[in-house]
Amino acid sequence: MSEYTVKTAPSHSLVELEKIIIDEEFGASEFVSAAATNFGEGLMNRITFKRLEAGTIPEAPTLARHGGTAPPGKAQAWTGVMLVSGSMTAVELFR
Repeated sequence: MSEYTVKTAPSHSLVELEKIIIDEEFGASEFVSAAATNFGEGLMNRITFKRLEAGTIPEAPTLARHGGTAPPGKAQAWTGVMLVSGSMTAVELFR
């Protein structure tokens, strides 16, 4: 399936970023990766998703700061750097 990118403001909290990912995945997409980048409009997060078959919704993700404990019953699916509340932050996504 094809991939696409969603840009998010650098001011979002970890909880807000998690909700953005969950909302996007509800439309038959799955999180692939994220990166803090400069789009010419300033620093933003670029979140990449892949399209899934209609009606497919992945298990809801949990975002956490890198180095914490995995939520019960979830495994790390991605780690990287995102802009969280205006600061570069090492983040993990669990499913």
